[in-house]
Amino acid sequence: MKESYEINPASGCWEWTGYIDRNGYGRLYDRSAPKGQRTEWAHRAFYRRQKGPIPDRYEVDHVCQNTKCVNPEHLDAVSKAEHAARTMRRLGKDERHKSAAVLRGSRLKYREIAEALNYAGRAGAHDAVMKAIDKGLISADDVPKPTRLNDEEREEVRDLYAAGVPQTEIAAWYGIDSSAVSRICNHLETRKARAERGLAS
Repeated sequence: MKESYEINPASGCWEWTGYIDRNGYGRLYDRSAPKGQRTEWAHRAFYRRQKGPIPDRYEVDHVCQNTKCVNPEHLDAVSKAEHAARTMRRLGKDERHKSAAVLRGSRLKYREIAEALNYAGRAGAHDAVMKAIDKGLISADDVPKPTRLNDEEREEVRDLYAAGVPQTEIAAWYGIDSSAVSRICNHLETRKARAERGLAS
């Protein structure tokens, strides 16, 4: 791995001097890595080399808030929800609705958004996202609407319905029929759906 960084004596940051993407994060090309995995985020590569594997589905937070930094002592592996929570606390802005929508746009689950932004459950997070769209703070096109629901998303549907969100709104949000929402909420599925999920005998 080619080490392309300079040490900032004031902050202790190892500032990446190689390629920097438009969001301010360094990228490197590691010839020793397997093919298809040679282009990597510089801070993640340095973390793994110095601290070990990054847990599955975890992100690496820059504790120093310097996105160019690759100093392993300034990096912390955390869950996506915790990373988002830290980021929002640092911003110090009272834009929770927009933050919720942005997090949903990055494919966080409502449960994770609620945890990150301290909302009262999935329904509260969903309401915040919808308000952000209604207020024009974010485009509805920037928020994913899955059409094939996995088990966690089905659980989200049931929780949202239990919290009083109408089935028609849930259906529109997830891009499915109201009848599908009804089946999910009543734990009823067609034989085809069960077969697709590997549950048919």
